[in-house]
Amino acid sequence: MARRFQPDESDGETKVDMSPLIDCVFILLIFFIVTTTFVDEKGKLMPTPDSASAAEPTDEEPMTVVLEVNGRGEVLHEGQAIGIGGVQTVIQNSPKGKQSPVIVQAVGEARVGLMMRVKEEAERAGAKTISVTHRHEATTGG
Repeated sequence: MARRFQPDESDGETKVDMSPLIDCVFILLIFFIVTTTFVDEKGKLMPTPDSASAAEPTDEEPMTVVLEVNGRGEVLHEGQAIGIGGVQTVIQNSPKGKQSPVIVQAVGEARVGLMMRVKEEAERAGAKTISVTHRHEATTGG
C-alpha cells in the first residue's frame, strides 16, 4: 500500500518564505525607477511684493486703467467720480496712453447700458485692450 504524505502535526505552525516576495518587490521597484521619465517644467519667476520692481510698472507691463461703474450711475477712476466725459481724458493721460489696458468694472447693481457707454468712450480714446468685468459689493449684515 502506498504511503500518503501526512503533515507533521507536532509543529502546528505554518511558515511562509518571504524571500521570493521581497525579490519581486525589489524587481518592481527597479523597473519603475528605470522607466520613470522626468519632466523639466520651465516657469517664469514672479516678483515678490516686497521687491522694488513689483511697485513700478515696466515697459513690458503697461499700467492698467480701471474704470468703475456703480449702481448710482457714477463712473469712477481711482475712487474719484469722472463721469462719462472724463473717460477719454483719463485714458489719454495714463502713463502708457492708448497702450494701457482698460478694465471697465461693474460694481454691484451697475447698469449695462452705462458700462457699454464707458467701453465705447474708451474705444474712442484709442484704447487697444478693453475688458469688462463685474465685482459684487460686500454686504454687511444689519
